[in-house]
Amino acid sequence: MQTVQLTEVGDALGIVLPQDFLEKFQLGIGKTVYLVEAEDGYVLTPIPPQTDAPAETNAAC
Repeated sequence: MQTVQLTEVGDALGIVLPQDFLEKFQLGIGKTVYLVEAEDGYVLTPIPPQTDAPAETNAAC
């Protein structure tokens, strides 16, 4: 487990991710990460969470 601190980014807050995390998950500027609510808090992951919602289709009517 690693800890990160909040930092000011303009009028918002952000976190600085450790370099080893960025390298392990091949993350960089413009990449998406997900903040997922879990039973005991939140999880930050580069893997899109699965949802129970049905997938939307683009089928023509």
